Amino acid sequence: MKHKIIPVFIPHMGCPNVCSFCNQRYITNQEKFDWEKIESNITMQIEKLKYLDDLELAFFGGSFTMIDEFLQEKLLSYAKKHLDKGNIKHIRISTRPDAIDDKCIKKLKYYGVDFVELGIQSFSEDVLIKNKRFYGNGIVEKSIESLKRNKMNFGLQLLYGLLGETKEIAYASICKAMEYKPKTLRLYPIIVLEHTLLAECYKNKTYFPPTKEEVIEVGAFAYAMCIRHNVELIRVGLYPEDSMLNHRVAGYFHPAYKTLMETFLFKEVIKKLLVDNKNNFISIGIPKTFFNGFVGYKGSNLKLIREKNSNIKVLMLSDKEDEIKIITKDFYTIVYNIYDLINDYLEKVMKCI
Repeated sequence: MKHKIIPVFIPHMGCPNVCSFCNQRYITNQEKFDWEKIESNITMQIEKLKYLDDLELAFFGGSFTMIDEFLQEKLLSYAKKHLDKGNIKHIRISTRPDAIDDKCIKKLKYYGVDFVELGIQSFSEDVLIKNKRFYGNGIVEKSIESLKRNKMNFGLQLLYGLLGETKEIAYASICKAMEYKPKTLRLYPIIVLEHTLLAECYKNKTYFPPTKEEVIEVGAFAYAMCIRHNVELIRVGLYPEDSMLNHRVAGYFHPAYKTLMETFLFKEVIKKLLVDNKNNFISIGIPKTFFNGFVGYKGSNLKLIREKNSNIKVLMLSDKEDEIKIITKDFYTIVYNIYDLINDYLEKVMKCI
């Protein structure tokens, strides 16, 4: 079953304040919310994708549950109309943790919403305050409890590289997110945009965004934690809108960020395999799910393996496999559980935090 989301972006409508990183105009490439244009685009997308049996309409940005109630119900009614007609199968919204409660969730469910994403950004209260997000972990916990109590599926969003945040704080936030058992996780490395508090701090040299290496390492850790806890990592990095990239002041961006972090994780796995087997093997079988990460960005991990032995074959196993299978030069088969290898990597990282 192929799942597809039709996104509707609501730029800075409903938000009670402007966070340190926020410039929705550049992120969404929208200066105003033009519903007629958006409605026309949704209709076109539904017609184009009607062959899919798992189509979802999603309202992102702008803290949906804090926008004007009349507009909120107008959008929800529109979405429910398509849901009732069978044109879409799901409705999703994103909002802040201090903008959701039992009453709100019941209203969302009435209109057919079946997934809520919470923009937590960080589980460090100090980091949240420095970046003008004025809620604490008590509010976050209360909002998640409400979602669970009302049997609403939910996902969490984290933003790495905020003012006052270190790599270790980011690791702790990822670990905390896993404790709540969300269905999904989004991880956005910070992009510093013009006309934001972060841009001002960067200019004044009171803020330095994380390096390329740190961004990739944190992404690899988040990916590994999601695998360990059976959480779907549905997005890493902002969508590369020209309006965003043209107004970027700082912050690492790469269109293949997910591949880079997968590459980093499996590079660590490959090092262990090479050491364990003293290069005494002729082929490695990799489950299809993890194959691209194992081979690496532009084949970088494959090059690492073949530097040791140019004759080693790397084979793709079926998508039902969850084990790495090594054939030795003596034609013995050595089996590694891929989840054990990922856990080994996680334990090493956690010891260094």
